[in-house]
Amino acid sequence: MAIVKSDYERVDTGLFIHKAKSNVFLLRKVINGRYFIKVLMLDIRSGWSKREYKNEAKKEFVKWLDSVNKRAKGLKFKDTTKVNDLFEIWKSRKDSSKKSVSSDIAFYESYLQDSIGNEIAIDVIAAQIDNIIYELMHVGKINKTTQKLQLLSKRTAYDNTRRILGEIFDIALRNQLIAVNPCTLLTKVQETTKKTIVKDAVSKFYKLKMGILELFKDDPFWRGFFLLCLYGRRKSEVIELRWENVDLESNIYYLIDTKNGNDYKKPLPALVKEAIMQIPFDRNGLVFASPVTGKCLVNVDRQKAKLDKFVGFKDFKLHSTRHISGTALDELGASSDIIKDHLTHKRDGVTYKNYVTYDTYTNSCKALEMLEGING
Repeated sequence: MAIVKSDYERVDTGLFIHKAKSNVFLLRKVINGRYFIKVLMLDIRSGWSKREYKNEAKKEFVKWLDSVNKRAKGLKFKDTTKVNDLFEIWKSRKDSSKKSVSSDIAFYESYLQDSIGNEIAIDVIAAQIDNIIYELMHVGKINKTTQKLQLLSKRTAYDNTRRILGEIFDIALRNQLIAVNPCTLLTKVQETTKKTIVKDAVSKFYKLKMGILELFKDDPFWRGFFLLCLYGRRKSEVIELRWENVDLESNIYYLIDTKNGNDYKKPLPALVKEAIMQIPFDRNGLVFASPVTGKCLVNVDRQKAKLDKFVGFKDFKLHSTRHISGTALDELGASSDIIKDHLTHKRDGVTYKNYVTYDTYTNSCKALEMLEGING
């Protein structure tokens, strides 16, 4: 049926009411020369006046305009878009070759996809995500690889879920599919992990260093491995260090795609250099490739247990070497920036993110000089 504009009178810009039928309205919008038109027929309500029909039509007009604007922009989102659809778009915009990105993708697919992936994006609320986080922390989820029930820590469950889903829902927000990102309304989960307190870190650093040198004096592989951990490196950074990223002539090594997604240039400690140069392997691939398989190390617990017993440390975790070296630097009077750069922690704030170019290598050299000066 043809629309006769003269049958309608103006209510507001783009909204017209039928002169003879107070429940019938004409909706019009022009975007970049393209006309969008719709005839809106409201249900007849007993006792409603013309004014009440107009008010109801205005509400429907706002919803229709939102839909029209999306269509005019050629967006591929619609009210039935699922979280999995947003995830695929998010994933396509990421560099999956980076370790940090592949880790985020694996986290979503392992812990979030089953719970929220098939939900309609516009229907997801913060309380729903709160419940997912609670279950990951307190109920657990079957690990698809090990087929064992796994409970996640606060840092893993809350921080990762909020960050990953936050980025995914930001896509919907920027494309006007949703009005609010539900991840901005999550109930904050208090950190339950206690901070590791290290006392007399300088003496602990020296004791560990001497213990490593003595225990592994005839084993350059493990001597170099544990010394590099002691000098502040994460276990994953040591395990994944490759010969092509080690410059023995310049006493430099490079950390590629670290936990925070950045690359770093680092000074090579003299004791570590001495050890790795004695490793009887071709200098190709991984520096600390498994002596048994020649592939990436999987478990170092047996060798660490030997070190624990030798130096007399109880309940000692390999990651604690970072706490020891960082606290030792603090005891020696190092600035917070030197300690951050030594541990490859990101510097926070708008100034560092957008304005200041800072040299982490220089501070790393200062940190190494201070640590190498510890002699009991």
